Amino acid sequence: MFTDLQAVRGYLDGRNIEIVAGDIAVTAGRLAGEDLVCAFVDTDNYAAARAAIERAQERTQVGGAILFEHFTGIDRFRYTLGERIAAFPLLEDPRYFHLHGTGVFCRQR
Repeated sequence: MFTDLQAVRGYLDGRNIEIVAGDIAVTAGRLAGEDLVCAFVDTDNYAAARAAIERAQERTQVGGAILFEHFTGIDRFRYTLGERIAAFPLLEDPRYFHLHGTGVFCRQR
């Protein structure tokens, strides 16, 4: 866990990555008009993962992907069960192809 926001920003400086501090349920709204190519979800809990997915599911472009840190490893990461449950709607979304067992959901249409 990285708790020094300035150090993280310094490490990522020049890499065209924006760090947004705050509660993802609030900050995800910033993506309302943005086209996404890649969304990486590592929240470890349901509410935050669901907020991220709700935004990314519609905004990820064809050829893009939504990836989960803890979608696999069910027996090893029990504390992240909420993150996996939040991803279930992607399994039923015909626009996404799940690379079985990986936690990678590719948008195909």
